[in-house]
Amino acid sequence: MCREKEPYPIEILPQRVFKKKLNIDRLLKKYKNLLAVRQVKGEESSYWLETENGDYVLSDTVFDSSIANLSLNLAGGLFNIDRDAHLRFLPTSLQAKAAWEGGRVNPDIVSNKDSYSFSYPCFGLCFFIRTIHERAFPFYKHFNSQAERDNYEQIVLKSTSEKEKKYDAHLVGAFENKHSNVAIKPRIKVHHAPSNANYWHITLDTYRPTDTSPISPYDKQNNSDKKMFKALKQDLIQHCTLDSKPDYTLSRFSYVNWPYCLF
Repeated sequence: MCREKEPYPIEILPQRVFKKKLNIDRLLKKYKNLLAVRQVKGEESSYWLETENGDYVLSDTVFDSSIANLSLNLAGGLFNIDRDAHLRFLPTSLQAKAAWEGGRVNPDIVSNKDSYSFSYPCFGLCFFIRTIHERAFPFYKHFNSQAERDNYEQIVLKSTSEKEKKYDAHLVGAFENKHSNVAIKPRIKVHHAPSNANYWHITLDTYRPTDTSPISPYDKQNNSDKKMFKALKQDLIQHCTLDSKPDYTLSRFSYVNWPYCLF
């Protein structure tokens, strides 16, 4: 008996009337294998490290030094990545990278060769969005005193919405012990962030347990933040894949029926 293949998320394909922002939660309910991809410049082989046991692990240098507001692309789900094709493309000009606000896009932005750069060689890190959206990751923070730790806990409780508290108790941090080193739980969340030249651009944003807004890449990061992002890099490596197999067919008519009509 043949198993029915999962449908491709055609809602993320070009449509006659674009939504200003895609709702990630709603997409995940319909497409559990929704995929995101991040371009990494260089040869994949140069990022592998040999451990003392003779195993190979991916180095966290595949990410930039700071990964606040990490850029990725919606990529549908479960398809082979052609590393010599679409992955090489990146919008580079200020107009091309500017946030799309739902209006018509000047065709000159899309057609101008100065709007893009093409990386070669490069490869892609793939993530199932369900594994990186609306969840927490472990990070150990040092406190100099019990009073400092207790004060931090109170700030976290005040900064976490009722929705987040109901979603996962760990989002407020694990304060069950009385030691100075405490396992806290920063949060990560995927947001659709389309640009003028890239409707499929998304960001993975990081929230400190004490904050209700994501960390801005322009914020000055203290030593604790830097250690937190180091922990996030290691966590993301555990959830990425360099290969995914197609489990559906996508007709070329899907593109014909939904032409790119931003301009």
